[in-house]
Amino acid sequence: MCIRDSCYSDDEGDTWHGNREGEIFIWDEEAMNWNRTAEPTVVEVAPGHLLMFMRTELGRLYQSWSSDNGETWTAPKPTLLAASNSPAQLKCIPSTGDIVVVWSQASEEDIERGVGRSRLSAAVSRSQGAVWEFFQNIDSALEGTRIEPGPLRRVRPRGLVFERHCSQPVRPTEATIDLPDDYRLTSYPSVFFHGDHMLVGHTNAHFAEDGTYMKEGRMIVVPVSWLYGGQERMQRNSYVDNINKRFPPIST
Repeated sequence: MCIRDSCYSDDEGDTWHGNREGEIFIWDEEAMNWNRTAEPTVVEVAPGHLLMFMRTELGRLYQSWSSDNGETWTAPKPTLLAASNSPAQLKCIPSTGDIVVVWSQASEEDIERGVGRSRLSAAVSRSQGAVWEFFQNIDSALEGTRIEPGPLRRVRPRGLVFERHCSQPVRPTEATIDLPDDYRLTSYPSVFFHGDHMLVGHTNAHFAEDGTYMKEGRMIVVPVSWLYGGQERMQRNSYVDNINKRFPPIST
């Protein structure tokens, strides 16, 4: 069980206040238990309206909304974004006003095989976080740019066990796999924008040719137009505007 408090500041960080409802958690009515969330990311999708994504062990990113600058939040609900148990980052794209999410996109099979952080993906929302599109892989050792989300259930690497007096979990030999040739752990993204480019820093842990495990970081720079699949797809149109009208920021 893990419960998260949300705090906000209205004076440039000099003082902080807890949200009025206090605790934010995921409640599973079928299993009758709470589920852990961690390492949230927040973006302002409209004046006073905030969108929060949270890391979970349920095979999805979860989301919560605030319509009062973070004083109150909706109960977390699952997104349609398949994810490993690792943090995402939400950002507003300055040149378009759209929202981008960068995260470790993973299928249930990826997580069970132990390569759930080997696909760092990006998606764009032109509807203030209601609909996500233009799925791309920023850095990946796995195939697939759009992974269908699986059932909402706790997913861990197959055979993972925690032994007494051992600080790290272990997997028995029969549960190990042959790693992809380009295997690496790509997670913990940091996203910045400069001009018409997006900069993404992330972990890039991998095995060197001599078998040494390298814990390096990596920076990747892409044009903003790449996020949309090309300059021509960045243009606004009546269809997108109608989506925005159908899916305004969700109020609490």
